[in-house]
Amino acid sequence: MTKMTQLRTWLKGEFKIYWQALEELFNFPQTTVNPAFIDPDFSTSKAVEMFQPIKRGQLLEFSSERQLEPIVLVIGLTPTDSPKFNISVEVCPVSDQDNLPDNLKLILLDEMGEVMTEVEAEPKQKTEIIELFFTKGLGDSFTVKVVLNEVSFTEGFEI
Repeated sequence: MTKMTQLRTWLKGEFKIYWQALEELFNFPQTTVNPAFIDPDFSTSKAVEMFQPIKRGQLLEFSSERQLEPIVLVIGLTPTDSPKFNISVEVCPVSDQDNLPDNLKLILLDEMGEVMTEVEAEPKQKTEIIELFFTKGLGDSFTVKVVLNEVSFTEGFEI
């Protein structure tokens, strides 16, 4: 069973415990950010005062022996002036690790589980980040899968 994250709750500042603030994951200094807001019923095309992205990260561990440092899956949700949202999905290294492991894959699946797009860290290319950008509407869903060798992490998202 794939975990399902309700991104709409992020607009209210509600996050599951495993979705951490980037400041915590990367030891950035704390900053004050005004939360983005939208008209909850989308009955009018009322302008949004701020289009501040909401970004959270989740640590992914691919090796129990700690041979590989964990990586971070970062999901960004940015409201627009319509019922559409700009979505960013990023995978990046943590701590002193500068590059992602070779052959790490970031896969975006549609509602039916079909591959929409796939990005891979190129062998011996010192890939620092892999990322995807797309737009989804209210009620839409998608699934993100991160794969390294025989280990994978899969999580579904609904707006």
